[in-house]
Amino acid sequence: MADKNQNQTLHTLLKKYREGTCSAEEKQAIEQWFSELPDSSLADPHAPGHLAESIYKRFESQLTPHSQPVPIKKHARRIGIGIAAASVALFLWAGISYFSALETNAPSAEYLSNDIRPAESTAILRDEEGIEIAKPDPNLKTYSKRKPQRLQLSTPIASTYQVQLEDGTNVWLNAESSLSYPSAFSPNERRVQLTGEAYFDVKPDAKRPFIIEAAETTIEVLGTAFNVSAYQEEVITTLVEGSVKVTSADQQGVLRPGEQARSQHDLFIVKTSNLDKDLAWQRGEFYFDGNNLQEVCREISRWYDVEFENLQQPETTSSFRGSIDRNQNLSKVLNILSIATGQAFKISGRKIVTESI
Repeated sequence: MADKNQNQTLHTLLKKYREGTCSAEEKQAIEQWFSELPDSSLADPHAPGHLAESIYKRFESQLTPHSQPVPIKKHARRIGIGIAAASVALFLWAGISYFSALETNAPSAEYLSNDIRPAESTAILRDEEGIEIAKPDPNLKTYSKRKPQRLQLSTPIASTYQVQLEDGTNVWLNAESSLSYPSAFSPNERRVQLTGEAYFDVKPDAKRPFIIEAAETTIEVLGTAFNVSAYQEEVITTLVEGSVKVTSADQQGVLRPGEQARSQHDLFIVKTSNLDKDLAWQRGEFYFDGNNLQEVCREISRWYDVEFENLQQPETTSSFRGSIDRNQNLSKVLNILSIATGQAFKISGRKIVTESI
């Protein structure tokens, strides 16, 4: 049912294009998608009506039940120092990556008037007595010059923050996260506590291991780049480069680049990571793999400070897969999810009401 509604939405958009009634932004996105196809040169852009007809027919062929997803390359953003810029191949039905910024569902004026802006870069810094310090300096070496003390940096819902610790380690905190650390590390080790999610680019120091405590899990590194998610009792450690030793209860494992450890109480699993998905937040994206709607909506809730009502997991895996830019208003993100899942999303204050289309 969802795929039928998705196809109908795209048919409607292409019909507008063929009739010349779509917006300039829609026209540009459609023609950009078509120009990237291997055989798009067969269409003569100077022949009246010929280009529009060629594009329409090509979409028709892509939306048949027997068609295959069209591979489209999208350049990922740089993830701190630890990840070089890369091209990420996204397999998307009918070029959805080019429609990510379009209002394809023509939302009402009421819908747009309730729109919500994305999270901002902000945090709260408190000293060891719990007293809030003035707006934190992104370079936290500033605070190492004061008396030695324990600091706590927290990002509220709908916020994110990047900091550099006293030793030169860079940390990116996701929304609703907290990092506790000393203003100056000891000569023997560098130990911090994390709640929520953070990406670490650790400054190498063979004499002082960097240790992260998250729930019941301890992560030890010498110098590496990795992500830790500890919103719930489960701690997920995803390694990008270098090596880390993850210890939980009486179990431990050393991760290689591209591996992920999941630990919770007596459960300890090491598996290959999907870096496109697991590090999407650090690239400024939500990643939809066709079957993780509940997970994506939890991320959206933290990012925009909203709550979903009546959210239903689609009965079948969606054909739509790819990244959604989260540095845009909520309505545009919901429009893409609507196309991908066959569900309608309505903004009502800080609540998102969902229903089947």
